[in-house]
Amino acid sequence: MESRTILYLAGAVAGAVALLSGDDAEPAEDEVDPQVGEPNHPQVGFAPAAVELPSALPMQSAPMPVESWEQREPTVGHFYQAQRGDMLLGHGKKSITWMALYRAAHFLALEAEQGEADSHRFAKIIADNANNRCEYAHLTLAGSWNDQLYGTWGYGKRDFTGHHGRGIPLSTCHADNRARMLEGLDPVRQIDPCTPGEKGTGAALVNGLSRPYLWLPLIDLNALLDGQVTTDGVVWGASTISGLEPPPAFWRM
Repeated sequence: MESRTILYLAGAVAGAVALLSGDDAEPAEDEVDPQVGEPNHPQVGFAPAAVELPSALPMQSAPMPVESWEQREPTVGHFYQAQRGDMLLGHGKKSITWMALYRAAHFLALEAEQGEADSHRFAKIIADNANNRCEYAHLTLAGSWNDQLYGTWGYGKRDFTGHHGRGIPLSTCHADNRARMLEGLDPVRQIDPCTPGEKGTGAALVNGLSRPYLWLPLIDLNALLDGQVTTDGVVWGASTISGLEPPPAFWRM
């Protein structure tokens, strides 16, 4: 998938939107669900292998096209700089997963030439589905880019955790990897990975420079029409790099 435009295929949106109904009101920014402990959420359909936690990733040594692959709001298939008040799961405009799924579904509906009201209804139903948000949160935590840079067992009590047992604190306890990447430097892990015995203790929550610069996985948006949030079969062009990870330009091949 060499062009991000092709990823937003309309598919059967027209038929799907015609079946939707519900409240058009957007949730308030503070309308969020609690994220306490390790919720028993449904499996995404894969068991990510354990990964090593190096101090740096094999990134290209020249400045990378970060600004071409980022959005100021959470968007699938893009980098996103976490902001104060963000939650990974949750619900509403401060939920990273809610916003990413809402924007993806809204774009799909508009591409299918649906009106703004129908596009909003369709996107809201997709994003309001707790299973969809949960699965996208697990995918975000499963990618090696996010996990190797930011994953820790010493997460806080309100941080969502992946199947591997690690979470990504959204507080300022990380390196400023966006700035490093713009300068052509490798992104680095600053946060302590801690140990499985320190799950949820907040042991890694120390003062840092920045909130995490997250890669939000590229998902199969046609599958999203059927209520599935998956990266299965999604790769970058002719490479073998999954949509779980940034595109090949960010990796030293």
